[in-house]
Amino acid sequence: MKQASKRYTDTAGKAAISADIVASTSLTQEQRILLDTKVRELLCALRKLFGVRNFFGRLVKGDCLECIFEQPPSALRAALLIRTFVKALDIKSSNSKFNDYGVRVAVGIGAITTLDRKRGFIAGDAIVLSGRAVQELSNHTKRGGLVFRSANEDWNNTMTPLFALLDTLLVKSTKKQCGVLWHRLSGKTEKEICAITGISQPTINRHARAAGWDAIKSAMNYFEGEIR
Repeated sequence: MKQASKRYTDTAGKAAISADIVASTSLTQEQRILLDTKVRELLCALRKLFGVRNFFGRLVKGDCLECIFEQPPSALRAALLIRTFVKALDIKSSNSKFNDYGVRVAVGIGAITTLDRKRGFIAGDAIVLSGRAVQELSNHTKRGGLVFRSANEDWNNTMTPLFALLDTLLVKSTKKQCGVLWHRLSGKTEKEICAITGISQPTINRHARAAGWDAIKSAMNYFEGEIR
């Protein structure tokens, strides 16, 4: 594992996230307008949470997200935030894939050769890897909704099953559970979530446990520790 970590550190530069709203065409016009507004709010929340220097994000074609992180350890937490935020929205689609996944998310690790924040231009291996991966998910929905890609096969072999297990947890989680996960991923305590949502602390705790919060937290700690 130490040898793989060294090779990874030698080749890693930035982290990119590509995300694609699942079956967005199944939504009504009103739902799509609401989704667009909420996704823009999500980008603002991520910018505030991770910091302007570390994070750049944009909405592409109305139903796709692209994000860049100067610090790669941030990527998994951000990917989970995106998944839980969209799935927690009060939007019910006629398409079960939207209800199960909400959004497909791919994390790519590698170089970013160009990042023009003003013009929104991104180039480099990281965004290519994440973009290709999310396109594969779009073409083959049975492959899941959360994937990892890098140029390092040792890391792909390590992270692929980890991301798949996290994806399974999120697919099984309800809207209410994802709402609690979003706040926990944002760094909020159960007491703070109570104040924000008006939900009792025992209920919040029950939602978090049912969604597998302890396992999710352990996975994030592992990811962040390995990618320093």
